[in-house]
Amino acid sequence: MSLSYIILLLLSVLVLISLLLLLKSHSFTKNSKTQLDNQQKNNLYKYTLIKEVQESIKYGKNLESVIDTLINSLEKTLPYSTLSSIFIKEQKLVFRSQIKESVNHAFVENIKNNMLNLITDREILQDSIEENISGLSLEDLSSSSILSTFDIKIIIKNKVSAVINLSSTKPSLYNAEAMKDLTFISEFISRMLTNIESFLDIEKSKTLSMIDSFSEGIFMIDTNQKLIAMNDSAENFLNIHKKMPVTGDVLLALPNIYNFKEKLSNVIAEKKQIIEEDVTIDSKIFKITLSPVLEINNPQNLIGASVLLRDTTREKSFSQMKVDFTNIMVHELRSPLTAIKASSQFLMSDASLTDEEKQKLTGMISESSKKMLDEIALILDSAKMDAGLFTIRKVRSDINKLITDRVAVFKPLADEKAIKVDAEIDPSITPFSFDPIRIDEVINNLLSNSLKFTPQNGSISIKARFSDGMVNVSVTDTGQGVPKEKQHLLFTKFQQAPAGGSHVGTGLGLYVVKGVVEAHGGKVWLESEEGKGATISFTLPIVDAVQTASAESSPATPQNPMVN
Repeated sequence: MSLSYIILLLLSVLVLISLLLLLKSHSFTKNSKTQLDNQQKNNLYKYTLIKEVQESIKYGKNLESVIDTLINSLEKTLPYSTLSSIFIKEQKLVFRSQIKESVNHAFVENIKNNMLNLITDREILQDSIEENISGLSLEDLSSSSILSTFDIKIIIKNKVSAVINLSSTKPSLYNAEAMKDLTFISEFISRMLTNIESFLDIEKSKTLSMIDSFSEGIFMIDTNQKLIAMNDSAENFLNIHKKMPVTGDVLLALPNIYNFKEKLSNVIAEKKQIIEEDVTIDSKIFKITLSPVLEINNPQNLIGASVLLRDTTREKSFSQMKVDFTNIMVHELRSPLTAIKASSQFLMSDASLTDEEKQKLTGMISESSKKMLDEIALILDSAKMDAGLFTIRKVRSDINKLITDRVAVFKPLADEKAIKVDAEIDPSITPFSFDPIRIDEVINNLLSNSLKFTPQNGSISIKARFSDGMVNVSVTDTGQGVPKEKQHLLFTKFQQAPAGGSHVGTGLGLYVVKGVVEAHGGKVWLESEEGKGATISFTLPIVDAVQTASAESSPATPQNPMVN
């Protein structure tokens, strides 16, 4: 073999090797470029999809809109027989499935059950599942099995709130590497929605805490008439005790004649406030104000309506009490004024009256004047107590003598009704510091009440005893007693208990009694059973007379009555 031939052969081999290396290099470069292009396409797809989801969230769209965005993208890019989703919407589950290739009912049912098992709160919600199946009709005669499947989970605040599923009758379509980008996207969406939910929960908590602090009942309803917030006061007023009340509960609680649903629709449609007075709910009277709620940054955009429930029962009752009080005062003052006028006219016009007749007429004038002055004094004292200007003047006094003298005054009146009046006084009670004028008024009022409400042949007993540094005085009668449901009203203004009957009064006496006793640092209470009489007791603290004689107490304002 010649040298030239060998050299030619070597050159040919080198050229061949060079060509092979060139071809291999070209192939490697082409594959790398293809991989790079695929990676760029994947990244572009991934970030385009994320941007679309961000836009959905940015414009206030809900979870359903985010799922729609994902599904619209998936159906254009990945193969599938069925593309399904399940998610929570307004406290119910929604299952949707788009059929692209022929499958049977069992295929779809298996997908639904598998997705259901992934939802966190399925036990609460799976009783109400809304289904929507679209695309090709299901073929029960066909035999189809799930050979490829992949789940995309949306996890909000550690709970699986939605699942998107790709399933196919073809094998090995969805491997982990191929689905890596979808997993990344689902995790990104989950984090984003969790952050938004957490922020909204904080803001909602702040709002609810604020409205819960109101004594008025407040609740809000959106433009679809869905209840979105309700405070404790509203729940109590409407007697709604459910963890998650709905608009239907409110409609059932409100009276039919009020027609709340129609008024709510008018507020939302016309964006005008509606105020309803004197709406009765469970024997209470309410003022109901329905107001449109507008978006702060866009006042033209209506969010819903707010409803304010204000309990006006007490105001209405107090207003009626004032009317009743005025009528009673006119009645109470007219009688003594009439007596004064008639007696004075007799004295002025008839010169033939005997001294005894004149004495009797002047006595009637004096007694009627005293009655008027007592009523006026009660009104003035109650006004001072309301204003915090009522004062007492303590001096060293003998309460035993005061009780004995007051019983002596009432005895003739009691004898006329055949009522027995007696006093039991503890002789160990020595003089101590209190306001004798005010305490005399207290005892006078208690005896007068007992005499008023005790029937003929009854009895009244007043007792004074010493115990634990306090003097305890009680007045017991055999009258008609005080109904249990009215006992808490006994020491309030304009209230009489027992009420009704022929006994009419201003209802201020026991209110003032309470104020006087509490101004001394004592307490007053009632013990009674209807039909079996009543006992009203009060205590007075015994303090050093040297320290308190001639000293004015602090202003007194009646507090809630103490009932033993």
